[in-house]
Amino acid sequence: MSAAAVRCEVRGQAGGLDGEVQSALGWVVREATTNVLRHGDAARCDIALDVVDRRVVLTVRNDGAADPAARGGSGLAGLRERLSAERCRRAMSAGTRSW
Repeated sequence: MSAAAVRCEVRGQAGGLDGEVQSALGWVVREATTNVLRHGDAARCDIALDVVDRRVVLTVRNDGAADPAARGGSGLAGLRERLSAERCRRAMSAGTRSW
């Protein structure tokens, strides 16, 4: 991210999580950060991993998200399929949120 002049802060650790969960989180982080770099104009990106009530919550936010109406690519759809195939019960959504 820094090579693209995007300041990135990462909070949380996946070290104590099951290997399958860590793998799924890796897919999600790769897809999310790719989207930040390809489809927006971010100066900042925050990635947070929390465990809340025995659920893993991964949040990726950036300040340069593209217009959600400007759809393109199939990365999120493919990710949903892979996670479903791995029997990961995850709610995935894409959208924008102001800082």
